Amino acid sequence: NSGEAVEGGGVDGWDPTNKEWNRVGSWVCMKQCGACCFLGASDPPDDPAIAAQLTEMTASDGWCKHFDKETRGCTIYETRPSFCRTSVDSFKSLYGVPEEQFETVARGACCEAIGDLYGFESPELDRYKETAGGSDWPDLDDVFSTEDALTRDV
Repeated sequence: NSGEAVEGGGVDGWDPTNKEWNRVGSWVCMKQCGACCFLGASDPPDDPAIAAQLTEMTASDGWCKHFDKETRGCTIYETRPSFCRTSVDSFKSLYGVPEEQFETVARGACCEAIGDLYGFESPELDRYKETAGGSDWPDLDDVFSTEDALTRDV
């Protein structure tokens, strides 16, 4: 999957009828993205056991060993580690994010990861915004400044 935009506005290989892995309110884990699977840019977590597991999972090119670059999918999705499971509980336990801030913080984290990896004008970010509900999507500057303020206050 090259991720290039194709005629009709889609991204090649993307099935618009089957877009989501998971959704919590306005946050969505979008299929065929994989931005969070690029582990080479990740700051090591404080927990030494998680840091060791993350290191073991990271291939020499920075991608997770379990990320299939052709399908942009996880080969161990059903049995992936807890730190790969974006949820209210995981964000609370890993990052101290309160439940009422989860959607904003997670959505901002996804936008930042997608933008950093694929570009802030990329078809992937456009797909994310559409999948998450682009009609009421705030400006990305608002998402990042809100996320920054929330994570500073946590």
